[in-house]
Amino acid sequence: MRTEYDLMQDSIEVDSGGMNLPDVMTLDLNQFEYSSPSTKYQLKESDVYRFDKLMISFYGSVSYYKSMVLLLNNIDFLDSSYINSFIFLPIKQDLDKFYLDNLVER
Repeated sequence: MRTEYDLMQDSIEVDSGGMNLPDVMTLDLNQFEYSSPSTKYQLKESDVYRFDKLMISFYGSVSYYKSMVLLLNNIDFLDSSYINSFIFLPIKQDLDKFYLDNLVER
């Protein structure tokens, strides 16, 4: 399964099992390129509370797409304050290209 953590270098911090944690500062969203305009989308109440369903309907999957869409829209935590707000949904091909181009080999 794809996740945004696949795009981050390991940090010097380790978890309780001795595995290096991902360094979120190494995810460079400035490298994201749009090949075509994003879809401007107004969030409904149901979208805010079930963002996963919106991601499935738009991208066919949740994990990586949900994280990337929120990050690209500068949303740290999706809550009721975003109801009726507009976000931009990049095309799936741009998100997939970014993933493949920035995948960190472990």
